[in-house]
Formats: sequence, C-alpha cells, structure tokens
Amino acid sequence: MTIKEIENLSGIPRANIRYYEQEGLIDPKRLPNGYRAYSDAELAALEKIKLLRGIGVSLEDIRALQKGEDELSSVMARRLRELEGEAKAIEEAKQLCKAIKSAGESYDTLNAAKYMDALPAEDDPVIVIGPGVPQYPPCPWRRYFARGLDLLVYRTILVTIFSFTYLGVLESNVIIAVLTLLLMFILEPLQLCLFRTTLGKLLFGLRVTNNDGGRLTYGEALHRTWYVFLYGMGLGIPIAELVMNWKSYKRSKDGELLYWEDYSKVVPREMNWKHAVGISGTVVGWLVVIILTINLSQMPPNSGDLTVAQFAENYNFLVERYDLNLRHMTSEGQLYVSELDGSDGSIGEIGKQGNVVINVTTKPRLEFEYTLENGVITAVTAKSELRGAEIVAGSSEEQLLIVLAFGGVRKEMGSGNSHRKFMEEKLRSEPFKNLDFSMFGLRIERTVDTRNYITAGDMLMERDGVEGLYRESFTVSLKK
Repeated sequence: MTIKEIENLSGIPRANIRYYEQEGLIDPKRLPNGYRAYSDAELAALEKIKLLRGIGVSLEDIRALQKGEDELSSVMARRLRELEGEAKAIEEAKQLCKAIKSAGESYDTLNAAKYMDALPAEDDPVIVIGPGVPQYPPCPWRRYFARGLDLLVYRTILVTIFSFTYLGVLESNVIIAVLTLLLMFILEPLQLCLFRTTLGKLLFGLRVTNNDGGRLTYGEALHRTWYVFLYGMGLGIPIAELVMNWKSYKRSKDGELLYWEDYSKVVPREMNWKHAVGISGTVVGWLVVIILTINLSQMPPNSGDLTVAQFAENYNFLVERYDLNLRHMTSEGQLYVSELDGSDGSIGEIGKQGNVVINVTTKPRLEFEYTLENGVITAVTAKSELRGAEIVAGSSEEQLLIVLAFGGVRKEMGSGNSHRKFMEEKLRSEPFKNLDFSMFGLRIERTVDTRNYITAGDMLMERDGVEGLYRESFTVSLKK
C-alpha cells in the first residue's frame, strides 16, 4: 500500500503516520525508488495505535506493549486509574465554575483567594485526549532558502581564502562550485552534531535532531548531508538539481519523509522579526565581505609615496596576483633580462612551466626611467623600440600594471575594482593610440610612433617589403 492508501484505510493523517514511523512504532518496507510500501501488518499496528491513543495511552506505553515489555491489562488498569483521577478533577472544576457563575462575579470583582482551596491539586494529571502527535509544518521554502544561505556562507569562506592566496581559482565557477560542495561535507555535519543546526537553518528557525529529539552523531549527520547532495541537490548537476528540488518539494508538501530523514527530523520554530533581521544582516554582511575581500586582496603591499624598490615589489605582486605571463622586476626597477631577448628590442617569452613560448607576434622590451624627489618616485616612464618586426603586440598589460603599482595604491584612486576596470578599458581599447589624460590624481601620457605599420585590432602588421619601426613612451606621473 502507498501512503495515500494506508491514510484512507486507517483514517490517520499522513503526518501522524510519518511521526509514528520516526518513533519506531511501524517499519514499512523501503522500495528502490525511495517510496515506502505499507503492509497489512502496518495497517493493523496503526489501527491499534489509533485506538490506544484515542483513550489517552502514551506512546511510551504503546512502545512497551509492542516490545512485550508490558501487558495490555496492566496498561489499561493504569490508564483507568488516571481517567478516574481526571474525572474527579473535572467534576471539581465543574462545581467551581458553577459556584463562580452563581455568585455573579465579574473579572474586576473576582476574589480569587476565596476559591483557591477548591482548585484541584497541582499534581493531578491533565491529559489531552487524542493523538497528541506534534505535526510540524513541512516548510519546504524555509528549508530551501536555509540551504542556499549555508552554501553562500561556504562560498564566501572559499572566496576569502583564495583572494589572498591564489586569485586564479576565482576565475573558474566550476572549481569554486566543487570546492563549495566539499566544504559543505566538512562543515555541515560538524554543525549539526554540535549545535543541531547550521547558520542558514538557525536564521530560518530550523533545527535538525534525531528521532528522539537529541543531537545527531557525526556519522548520522554526514549520512544526511550525503543523501541531501544525492537526492536533494542532484549531485550539483544543474538540470538534475532542478528536478530533484521539485521532487523534494512535492514529497515535503505531501507529508512524505524525504530521502535523508531516516535518522533525523527537521523541527521548525515560529519565525519573528529577529529572524528577518538576521537573514538581512547575513546577506548584507556577505556582500560587504566579498567586496572588501576582493578589493583588499588586489592591493599591492606598498602604498603612499614609493621608492623604486617598493614600486618594483608592487609590480611583481600584481604580476603574481593576476597570474600574468609577464617579466618580473629587479629591485632596481628594470625587467629581468633573458638570453632569449632579441637584439631588435624584442623579448623572448618564458611559459609558466619554464618552456619557451613561440609567438607569431613580437613584444617590445620595456626600459624604465624614474623621476625622483628625495628618493620618492614622482613619475614612471616605460620606453620601447622595435625594428623590422613583422607583427607587433602592444604593452597595454604592462602599462596597466605600472598605473596600478604606482597610482593604484594612492588614496586618490581608492580600492574600488571599478577604477581598475575603467583604466584597463582605457589603455586596452586602442593600444597604439596616443593618450594624455588626468584621473585619480595621476597624469597618464602615451606616445606611439609607428612607421610602415598598419593597425590590425590589438596588433601592428608590417607593410610588405618595407622595414617597420615602432617606438612607444608611456609615462605615469603625479598630477601637480
């Protein structure tokens, strides 16, 4: 039988049936597709439970009867004594109600002390007749958003770590997604076994407990997380995740236990304004952390007035931070020279693994000049010259690093990523165009002299049969 069929036959709501299963009073067979199959034995057990709960027998007594630890006659005798005590208390309460009504008392004139002695004793049992099963609302949307918030927190942790270690990882959404899931397998079970909740669940008023209301073991919590990943998130595969989310939503709304709830249950609490404030604060805090982390991680180590050595250190930091295949600088402020460099003013490129990179284009070698005042740089100039190169690649990448290493650490530019993006677009949009503009407390000048070359996008191509000449001067100076 399905859950719907046994619900109709027994007359017990499916939420109660699930609760009795969690309490171990019934044990339906689990099918390969995850659904339960109820037998006649489960139906008979549910009918007995319904009868006994209807006369107020506790679940503890029913469990003892099923296990053979108690006799039905003993349970009935005990319950009969309880009912007789309740009947006496109810009769006394009825007489007290009649006395107060006959006296014509109002709430303002009621003399409570006068009637106190007639109250039933405090230790008289007060039993609610009926199933007495806590029917927790399924709240699928709260659970969905709580998990989303947890994943957001895990992702933020990774972004923070890699922003200060290896920025290249952040360029791959796939790698970050995989690492986020791995972190989930570490942190979620740990939180559940220690606190019975996670940050996301806490803010959405949810607790996860075992079937007895206690904490899950780490193994049970890990098992739960794995089944959430498998049956709730579809292994993180976008289409599969969408399908599994829908199926989980339907099961939850229909009162079905989800695949990962064999050893656990979700206990919702009533949400209030504190939860709303907590959720809003967490999201805003996440945005602030992400923005500050990325901006601060891209800031070179030296700021303010710079010496040549400090400028070189900033330049090298940016080469590493943006994972660029560019030359590093010596402490004297010149790019390292390689035996692969050509006599025509070109540089031989070295791959990140030490292999020689063969390019069709030729890149000019930059020579740096510095204007100093009391040992502090006031201007940086990078000059280059090439002769006879068939195809020339510009130096806009190096020029951007010069601006950021020198001016990007000054308070006029600030730490905003938008400033860097704007400067990058300005320098790279037309890499062979003369420039002269002021911005963020800097003056930026670029002079390009080409002979016998034609522009082809971000390259220069030599005219057939005529030797080309390429000269460029790029200067960043403090605006006076």
